[in-house]
Amino acid sequence: MPREIFIISDNHLQIWRRTLLHALVFGLTWYKQEDFDMIYSVIQAIDYVLSNPQQYSINAVAPTE
Repeated sequence: MPREIFIISDNHLQIWRRTLLHALVFGLTWYKQEDFDMIYSVIQAIDYVLSNPQQYSINAVAPTE
């Protein structure tokens, strides 16, 4: 039977949110406004998925021997 391992823990969510914030600041300082709008919408979508793990469960199947 394959085992399911839940990859993203609360600590990982904190790290991801911090990384997303850094990406947002990077986008603000380095890209033109229209590019930044696109980057910001992608970051918002990723943050939404990461902050609702019960709706979007991210699982990996462990290999069986």
